[in-house]
This record gives sequence, structure tokens and C-alpha cells, in this order.
Amino acid sequence: MALPAKREAPGNENGVLEENIVLEVVTTTPPKISPSPSDWEPEAEDMAKHRAPILEKVRLTTEKIARLCGEAVGCVELGCQNLAGKARDVSREVRDRAKQIRNEDPVQAIAVIGASAFVAGLMLRFWRSHKNGR
Repeated sequence: MALPAKREAPGNENGVLEENIVLEVVTTTPPKISPSPSDWEPEAEDMAKHRAPILEKVRLTTEKIARLCGEAVGCVELGCQNLAGKARDVSREVRDRAKQIRNEDPVQAIAVIGASAFVAGLMLRFWRSHKNGR
């Protein structure tokens, strides 16, 4: 079996290909734009044709947003009314219980107030010492 003949690599002695590249620059003139409104009429017709569906979509979207906002406001109002009613009920119960304790056992009421003040004072002292790093 015979070996193929050794071929030289293309290029000069350093192996660099040398080719002459010719660039041809072609210039064209831009199309002439006519400022005449008669040339714009087809575009205006196209815009008018697409305008109605776009306006309809905008109208439908606006109505949907208004409806959703109305529903959200209704939900918030209902929630606030429920919360206000519950707060009113709790405050009435606390006031009635305080009157009952004051009338039945005034010493116990004073003891509860004093214990609450003592606990609040301890918490304030711990918070201040923690804040100042002592």
C-alpha cells in the first residue's frame, strides 16, 4: 500500500494565507418621501380600520377595572364594618366587666391596676437596658 504524496499547505512560508480581497461599495439613493397628504391616506385608512377594535378593547378593559375596583371597595367596607362592630362589642364587654369588678371588689381592681403598672415598669426597664447595651 502506497502512502499518498505529501502536499504543501497553502500560504507563504509562515503558513499565512494571502488573498486579495476586493470590496465593492454600492450606494443607493433613499426613496423619496412625499410630504403630500394624499400619499398618507392609505395609512390613515388602515389606522381607522384598526382604531375601532382597539377602542373597544380599551372600553371593555376600563369597565372591567371599574367593576373590580367596585367589588374591592365593597369587600373592604364590609370588612371594616365587621371589625368596627367587633371592636365595639369588645369595648362594651371590657367596660361592663370593669364596672362589675369596681362595684363588687374595689380592692381587687386596685391590685390589678398596680400589678399591670409594675409589669409595664419592668418591661420598660428591660427594654431601656437592652437598648443602651447595659
